[in-house]
Amino acid sequence: MSTPAVVLVHGLWTGPWVLGALRARLRDEGFSVYAFRYASVRAPLEATARAFARFIEGIRADTIHVVAHSLGGVVAHEGLLLHPCRGNVVLLGTPWRGSRAAQQLERLPMGAALRGHVLGDWLDNPRSGWRADNPLGVIAGSCGMGMGRLVAPDLPKPNDGALSLDETTVDGARDRLVLPVSHSGMLLSARVARETVHFLRHGRFSGKS
Repeated sequence: MSTPAVVLVHGLWTGPWVLGALRARLRDEGFSVYAFRYASVRAPLEATARAFARFIEGIRADTIHVVAHSLGGVVAHEGLLLHPCRGNVVLLGTPWRGSRAAQQLERLPMGAALRGHVLGDWLDNPRSGWRADNPLGVIAGSCGMGMGRLVAPDLPKPNDGALSLDETTVDGARDRLVLPVSHSGMLLSARVARETVHFLRHGRFSGKS
């Protein structure tokens, strides 16, 4: 039996480097870790999903889990519909039901360009629920500190500084956990990492503090 693999997917305006702490924790826990890189601003969602599907197809492992931050969760879902795999999925602060901050950003000069095509395509046609076969766990943050508050100061509370809790809700998720972390800070949180590992192994969060 091969070592379980984990594919990490970054969010908007970032790259695999932002997931470095989580990558190290997963490796310490015995997973083979891969990072999918995509052009979050320039490329459309459909092409990015196809690229993700090809990336998954190239991994030789019996079990392939996925951990995706923010916009990466959208990419992961669309890619898994094209190339299903056996494994669990954890979404960290994904704008599943839209993004008020992104909508506010669009109204600014060059805002639509900064928002990019992947997010724009998703906002134009969001999914009502999780459609991939993989068991899904969702982690959302409630520490409202982040750049999103600059463009959307009226973001409903609780929020993670970029997304409100309702925007991260995914119908069909097996488990959901709200932690006192910000949108970016969740990537450095030891508890987020611990709960992510627990879900990948058991298909549920421990819920322990």
